[in-house]
Amino acid sequence: MRVLAGAVMLAVIGALLSAMIYTMFIVFFELDPRFAVCFTGSIQGILLFMWGYMAKDKASK
Repeated sequence: MRVLAGAVMLAVIGALLSAMIYTMFIVFFELDPRFAVCFTGSIQGILLFMWGYMAKDKASK
């Protein structure tokens, strides 16, 4: 049950982060929504890669 709760929390946090980044690009930088989606996905991909890379380093020690 703890794993399910953690997965749900991770999904909610990810969705909120995605919405915040997308809104930042639309409202503050006044980008076209197509570019905002592309940049949001790129930032999320980079963050997930870095998170996985750091988790691998911690697990191997």
